[in-house]
Amino acid sequence: FQMISAFTADDKRLATFDVDATRLGLMSPPTLTIWDVETREALLSPAVPVGFYPTHAQFSPKGKLLGALGNGQVVLWRADYE
Repeated sequence: FQMISAFTADDKRLATFDVDATRLGLMSPPTLTIWDVETREALLSPAVPVGFYPTHAQFSPKGKLLGALGNGQVVLWRADYE
């Protein structure tokens, strides 16, 4: 089990990728969740491409995009909740 995470610059949101090593052989993508840090509420759960396993993640400076690097690829998601 591996957890990849990233905070927005204002520390108000947290993105987590749940990368379960037991699922790697099944080619199941990790679960991506964007959380409100204060309320601990899940705000978004964007889809992750099949076969993509992130090793690093970071929000854009204003927190509107989330980028992740893995498998020699970069994947971007819209991360603005409002």
